[in-house]
Amino acid sequence: MKKNRFHSRLTGIMYFVCILFMCIGLRLCQIQLAKKAMYRSRILNQIEAKDEEIGERGNILDQSGKQLAFNKRQYTVIIDPSKIHINEDQFLKIYRISRRKNFGLGCFFFRNLRKRVSGK
Repeated sequence: MKKNRFHSRLTGIMYFVCILFMCIGLRLCQIQLAKKAMYRSRILNQIEAKDEEIGERGNILDQSGKQLAFNKRQYTVIIDPSKIHINEDQFLKIYRISRRKNFGLGCFFFRNLRKRVSGK
């Protein structure tokens, strides 16, 4: 009788564990398949960041009115080469513009972008 009771308890626990894993599997399917678009949009919203512009502090002048310090706008743009899909001509145009206007795009960026364009 003790063996029979132990066997029935063990069977009950096994059923419970199987049902628990099935619930977890169904929840994972719901998250990965059914709600994929919602979570993808949430991720993109977390990646994109907007910073508020800080007010200008004003120019600093010496006694004679000569400008010692002034405000200069500076922008920071982060570009991921793996997200850019362009051809060779477009790559060369971007490269020429960046060299002419002092965008500060480093050689690392262009090396990775060149690899993507050439398909290597």
